[in-house]
Amino acid sequence: MCTAYQFSPLRYRSLFAPTHKGSEDALTLVRPTNPAPVHLPGEGIVAMRWGFARPWSKAIVNSRDDKLSGSVWRTAFAEKRCLIPFSAYFEWSGPTGQKRTHRFTPAYGDLLSAAGIWEDSAEWGRCYSMITCSPNATVEPVHDRMPALLLPDQQEAYLQGNLHSFAPPPEILVLQADAPNPLRKSSDIHSPIQGELF
Repeated sequence: MCTAYQFSPLRYRSLFAPTHKGSEDALTLVRPTNPAPVHLPGEGIVAMRWGFARPWSKAIVNSRDDKLSGSVWRTAFAEKRCLIPFSAYFEWSGPTGQKRTHRFTPAYGDLLSAAGIWEDSAEWGRCYSMITCSPNATVEPVHDRMPALLLPDQQEAYLQGNLHSFAPPPEILVLQADAPNPLRKSSDIHSPIQGELF
C-alpha cells in the first residue's frame, strides 16, 4: 500500500516554504506523519499530517475502501472527506534485499487526486488518511492495492458524499518500473519535516 508519494512545493508556496535555495523546483517526498497539501471543500488547499493517530498506531496512513464502515473510518468517510493531490507515488516489490522500486505518474497532466478522509487530533491537529482500493490493470502486477484515484468529474461528487465506490481506470497511470528508490539517502528528493508548515 502507498506509504510514499511526491508533490511539488512550487504549487503550494503559501504552505510549504523551500528549505534551501533551489528546492522550489524539486519534488517533495511525503512519508507517514509528514505534512502535505490536502484539498477541503469550502477551504481549498490546507496542510495536514499524514496518518490518523491511534493508541495502537502512530499513523494509519491508508484506509481500505472495504473497511470504511469500521469504527476508525466511519465518521470521517461520512462527514470529513478530502482530496489528496500528488505528482507521483511509489510501490515496492520483490524479496527483502532485492526490492524493486515502481513509480506511478499521471498519464495526462501532472497531477493525480486520491480520495481521502480527515479528522481532528488533539495532539497533531488535522490528520488525513488516503483511501485505497483494488488495483487496476496497471497496478495489479506490482501491488494488490492502490490509491483510490478520482477522475476530474468524480471529485466534486466524492467531496459531497455522493461517491462510495472506487475503480480508477488503468489508462490514467504510467508505470515506471525499476525507478530510483526515493528512500535511499543519495536521493535528491527532499523530505519535509514538521517545522516546514506555514
